[in-house]
Amino acid sequence: MGTFLVFIMKSTCCLAVFYLFYRLLLSRDTFHRFNRMALLSVIVFSIAIPFIRLVTDEPATVQGTVSDFERLLQMAGAPVEEEGSFPFWLAALFVVYAGGCLFFAGRFLYSLCQIVRLIRSGEWAVLEDGTRLVVTDRTIPPFSWMKYIVISRIDMEESGAEILAHEQAHIRACHSLDMWLAGCCAVLHWFNPAAWLLKQELQNVHEYEADESVIAHGVDAKHYQLLLIKKAVGAQRFTSMANSFNHSKLKKRITMMLKQKSNPWARLKFLYVLPLAAVTVAAFAHPEISRRLEKVSDVEFVEVLTSQQNKKVSQAEKQKAVEKLKQDAEPTEQESVQMKQGSKEMKQKTKAMKEKAKQSVVDMKADAVEAREDTQQVRRDVVEARNEVLEDKKQMRKDKPEIEMAVNREPREEVVVIGYGSMKQQDGKVFDILKKDKPLLRPLELKSNMRPAKGVEYAKPDPLVILDGVEYTGTLDKIDANKIESMSILKDERAEEIYGSKAAGGVILITTKRVSK
Repeated sequence: MGTFLVFIMKSTCCLAVFYLFYRLLLSRDTFHRFNRMALLSVIVFSIAIPFIRLVTDEPATVQGTVSDFERLLQMAGAPVEEEGSFPFWLAALFVVYAGGCLFFAGRFLYSLCQIVRLIRSGEWAVLEDGTRLVVTDRTIPPFSWMKYIVISRIDMEESGAEILAHEQAHIRACHSLDMWLAGCCAVLHWFNPAAWLLKQELQNVHEYEADESVIAHGVDAKHYQLLLIKKAVGAQRFTSMANSFNHSKLKKRITMMLKQKSNPWARLKFLYVLPLAAVTVAAFAHPEISRRLEKVSDVEFVEVLTSQQNKKVSQAEKQKAVEKLKQDAEPTEQESVQMKQGSKEMKQKTKAMKEKAKQSVVDMKADAVEAREDTQQVRRDVVEARNEVLEDKKQMRKDKPEIEMAVNREPREEVVVIGYGSMKQQDGKVFDILKKDKPLLRPLELKSNMRPAKGVEYAKPDPLVILDGVEYTGTLDKIDANKIESMSILKDERAEEIYGSKAAGGVILITTKRVSK
């Protein structure tokens, strides 16, 4: 569903733009056969260009293993679009579009049945060129369709020669095939005015071409024009599928007969299609446009309906899920740290309130319970990390590095401070952290909203990266962030129990969108 809607949107834009330029540049020229080919080319280009795809997206590069680790944590902590959250209006739009296509396709088939029934009810005769003449007693305007010419008995007796010459010109040029193509285009683009205008313009060109052929065969132009006026007064077309003798654009037909032939070099104006096609392809390849279209093309009609059904969860089940999450939220211990930097003394307190944690849980959407297991794991890890990170930061002097603090959930006698300067334990004792001890310092954990302190070196090895179930030996900046579906992080003993000693620096589990599908 999504892919087809994207195709229709692109095709609609191409059809409107190409027809507009044709109307401005070529519609007044007398190259009727050339203009006919130009209109058919507009339809073909409008169908073909949406299939041309240029890829311009490049994965963003981030330098450093620590920066990659922090970037992944930030991505994990960002709001994740939940399953089934795609707007239902897209499915409704598809239903409306499909209904319009069915309606106009039914009208198209009804016109075809009318023609077939009328041909079967008339008297047949085969002309010298193999054309089948059908004479009927019904009072209808003459028209041609495929190899058949349908004419009333009255018109046959009054002006049969001129009318037959006109309709035979339609048959020789295979104008009925053009009407088939334009009719199918109008069914697919029933909501697009450009499709109907293009079909009408193609019918006009057919009549110009047939009129030119009649006059070229020796029929008097003035007599032929009077015949057109006579047949056009009060007459109605039988069907839009056929090429009718009394086409409604009578003034344009007569004007085109009297108009001076256009300069042959005017055909070069059709070359406008080349830069115009390049511009449309480049526009569709623009990252901002292509990303939005890809979101639509990835959606299936059945998935949208299923997601809406899954949202109909009883209130009791939602409340039960929320209560369970409340019970899992445990308060963290309060820690206080006093630090002395030069002549300034600062005091930082960290406090994680249980009520605040409960309120965060209550605000969570119950729909998140239905998310995939890996997404839930990432969210839980990030929530735990956020509860532990010290939110208050003090900016030191420009010549001193920033001081970052982290509190472990497990009870500790003291809090390790990353940076240079002095540290005071809870008992009030102050001891110095010398610059020469810099290699011995490392952070307890790297949090998603923290920046590593300047000048700090890490003793732990690089984290092990598992990409789609396989160990990934490359650098993280080679992975396109737009293709990541979910990620989770394993740390400490839990990582080493599963992956062994090579997971001493932690494990990053990444699942791409291609595998998750």
